[in-house]
Amino acid sequence: RMLGGDVRLDGGLVLAPGATSTRNAPTLIRASGTATAEGLRQASEFGFVARLARQASGSAAYTAALSFRRGVPEWVVQSNLQGMALSLPAPLQKNAATPLSLHLQAELLNGALTAGVASPPLRDRFSMGLGTLGRVVYERDVSGEVARVLRGAIEVGLGSQETSPLPGQGVSANIKLSQFNVDAWKEVLSQATGTPLAVGVGDATVADATVSEAMSYLPTLLAVRADRLTFGGRQFNQVVVGGGRDGTLWRANLDADELNGYLEYR
Repeated sequence: RMLGGDVRLDGGLVLAPGATSTRNAPTLIRASGTATAEGLRQASEFGFVARLARQASGSAAYTAALSFRRGVPEWVVQSNLQGMALSLPAPLQKNAATPLSLHLQAELLNGALTAGVASPPLRDRFSMGLGTLGRVVYERDVSGEVARVLRGAIEVGLGSQETSPLPGQGVSANIKLSQFNVDAWKEVLSQATGTPLAVGVGDATVADATVSEAMSYLPTLLAVRADRLTFGGRQFNQVVVGGGRDGTLWRANLDADELNGYLEYR
């Protein structure tokens, strides 16, 4: 039993052809089973995913693989999420009967060791894809106790010809939707990161390092196109936003049916 459902595990040490010792041999474990939303919520070691499961209900079948290189876990999880409902804001809400392809993966980018050469800080690539709705990719420094985002890309609602490569640094977001509720997503992401995304003068109890860690997953470059956008309790139509973020300060050029101009938001 794991993640609230039955699971079948197999695997072990993976030896290279002709190897006579298990020293430094990687471990590979494969799993297939069913996970429940409640089981995911209780798996605190999953961090972001466990907190995001607060918006889920039901259960779904999955397959997974887990291995370790240089003490860092590498894993991949796949599911069609059929049987699990999501109460996330549009466009990521779904009922239990509707399938939605999920692909989660974390892989080490520089796990090979070279004799006589000092090893650079370990980096991994964390990615999440949800069918044709969008994808998220982060490259992170995982040499410390807490993973630190180096660069990333968030793409939602784009066509097959609109994808863009990772930026040289920072996190870019390219979003194209019929409707986008910024207020609702701010609340969801605050819960998922475990940190309020809007930190004011009265929030001195929130550690700067924790805020920085959570904010590092948010875009520093932002492009949004939406037929209808909700922000600050107000609705705007035919919206085009382009801008970026420096710490907790967002700056953007904004054009909509109701207004156009320059926006700063802390």
